[in-house]
Amino acid sequence: MAEDYVGEIKSRLNIVDVISKYVSLKKQGSKYLGLCPFHSEKTPSFNVDPKKQFFKCFGCGEAGDIFSFIQKKENLSFPEALELLAREAGVTIRRDPRAREKASEKEQLLEANSVAADYFALSLKNAEPAVISYLSRRGIDSDMIARFGLGWAPDKWDGLLNYLESKRIPRQTALKAGLLSQNEQGRVYDCFRGRLMFPIRNILGQVIAFGGRIIDADKDPRKYLNTSETPLFTKGKEFYALDLAHGEISAADRVIIVEGYMDVIACHSAGITNAVATLGTAMTTEHIKKLARYTRNVILCFDADKAGVKAAFGNGELLLAAGMNVKCAGLPEGEDPDSLIRSGGFGRFADILAADTGLLEFEIRHTLKGYDLSGRQGRMEALNAVMPIIAKEPNGIKRDALIGDVAYLHPRYQTGANAEEQIRKEVDRLSGPAPAAAGEEEPFRPDARSKYFRAQELLLAGAVQDDFSLSEIFSCISTEYFAGGFFRRLAELLKAHCDAGESISFDDLTREIAENGLQEPFYTMLADTELLTGSPAELMSIIKEEALARRTDRKKELTDKLSRGELKASDPEYQELLTLMKSKGFSAK
Repeated sequence: MAEDYVGEIKSRLNIVDVISKYVSLKKQGSKYLGLCPFHSEKTPSFNVDPKKQFFKCFGCGEAGDIFSFIQKKENLSFPEALELLAREAGVTIRRDPRAREKASEKEQLLEANSVAADYFALSLKNAEPAVISYLSRRGIDSDMIARFGLGWAPDKWDGLLNYLESKRIPRQTALKAGLLSQNEQGRVYDCFRGRLMFPIRNILGQVIAFGGRIIDADKDPRKYLNTSETPLFTKGKEFYALDLAHGEISAADRVIIVEGYMDVIACHSAGITNAVATLGTAMTTEHIKKLARYTRNVILCFDADKAGVKAAFGNGELLLAAGMNVKCAGLPEGEDPDSLIRSGGFGRFADILAADTGLLEFEIRHTLKGYDLSGRQGRMEALNAVMPIIAKEPNGIKRDALIGDVAYLHPRYQTGANAEEQIRKEVDRLSGPAPAAAGEEEPFRPDARSKYFRAQELLLAGAVQDDFSLSEIFSCISTEYFAGGFFRRLAELLKAHCDAGESISFDDLTREIAENGLQEPFYTMLADTELLTGSPAELMSIIKEEALARRTDRKKELTDKLSRGELKASDPEYQELLTLMKSKGFSAK
C-alpha cells in the first residue's frame, strides 16, 4: 500500500511547509535553517533542502525525509505517519473492503469508534429541542460542532447497539472498545445514554474514546462519563483536542492546559487554538513526554476554586520537575475559561493568559491568602509556609526574586536587618545540597573521515543524484570495493537496478532506502556532499587503491594471528583468512 501513496504525498507536500509547523525556518541560500527540534541548541544547525526534500541536523546527526521527520517528531510508526501526511496532502488511502477480517485488533477498534462517532453525530442532528437549546446556551455553534465532531447519545439502551450491528461491527469488538457494556445476566447495552458526546481523538484524528456530558442532572449524578480504558485508550496518556491544537502549540511555542471539554471548545471558538485538556485526571509523565514534542512552555488555566488551584499546584510541580517552563493563569473567583469567555470577558481572559505569573509565584500568592498578615504571628506562619515552596525553584536568580517578594514577612524586616539573607539560609537548608551543574550538551561531531570514506561518499552521492553513470561505475569496480555497512548496502542496491537495466527515480530510491532502514546515513551523505568534487575516475581510483591496501593489511593481520596460534578452524576470522588467501584481488564486475 505504501508505495502507491508515498510519491503522490511527496509531490503534493513541500517539506519546508510541513516542518515549518514545528520549527521556525529561515531561508539561507537554497536551503532553510532553524533550531533542531530533536536536541537542545542555541545556534541553528538544522537544515532543510526543499529541492531534494530532506532534512539534516549537523548538531545531533538526525536526518531523513518528510515521513521520517513526522515519525520522529510525533513518535509514530511509518503507517501512522503515512496516514497523517496523506490527510494533510488530501490523498485518500483506499483499503480493500474485504480486509476487515484481516485487520488488526487496533484497526477493528478504530473502525467501531468511527462508526459510533457517525451514530452520535447523526443523532445530534435529530436531537430533541432541549439538546439544541443546551448547545446554544453554551455558545457552541455549528462550526464548533463540526470541528470537534460533537454528537448526542439518545437516552436508549440499544440505540448504538442496533446501529453497530447494522454496520456489521461485532459485539465483542464494541464491548472491547468500551462502547457497550454487559451485565451479569449477559444483557448487552449502550454505555452512553442521554449525553452530549465528545470524541477523543489521537494525533492522527482517529477516534480512540469518548467523553459524555449529562445535560439533565436528575437522570444521572455523574456529570461526565469517559470510555473505560481499552487497548486504544489510556486516560493518563491522552489530551483532549491535541489533534487540533498541536500545530498551533508548535507555532506559538506554548500550550494552554485547561480542565474540561467545554473550556477547550470555548478557547478554540475565541481563536485560542493552542488549548488542550487532560481527561479529568492528574498530569502524568506520559502527558509531559507528549507535550515536550511540541513545546516546553506551559500555561495552566484551571478553575478558580479550591480543586482547580490544588490541581494547578500538583500538575505544575510535576511539569516543573520535568524541566518545563510553567506559568499559571489566575482566573477571577468562581470563573473558568468557558464561563469567562461566554460572558464577554475574552479581553480579560487574554490579559490573564498574557500575565507573566510563574507557578511558584502563583502558589505563594494563594498560600498567603490563608493567613492573617496583619500581625507578627500570622506573618511568621505564612513565611514558614512559603519557604518550602521557594526551595523548589532551582534557578538562583528566580529564587532570590521570590525571597525578595516575601522578605516583608520576616520579623527583622522592619529593623533594617538583612531579612533576605536569613530567609535565603533557611530556603537553602530546605532545598538540600545543590545538584552538580550539568555542562552544556556537547554537539555531535562525526569522526574525521578518511580519504577512502570521503571518496565512497562522493561517488555514491553522485550516482544517486544522476551526476555519475551507474553503468560506468559498476563496469569498473564491484561492490566489494566499498566498505562494509551502509556504503556496501547502498552500492549493492544501486548495482541490482543497474544489472537489471532499470532506471530508478529519486522517490523510488528513497522508498527503498526507508525499507532497508538506511534513511539516516543516506540523508547525511546527501547533506555532506552538497558540492561534489572529483571525477568518477578519480574517486574510483582512490577507492580501489584504499580497498586493496586494506585487504592486504587484513590478510597480514589474520596470518599473524594464525602463526601465533590465536585462530581456530571454527573461528569466523579463520574462514575470512581462507577467502583472502584464495583471492588475488577484486574483480571488476
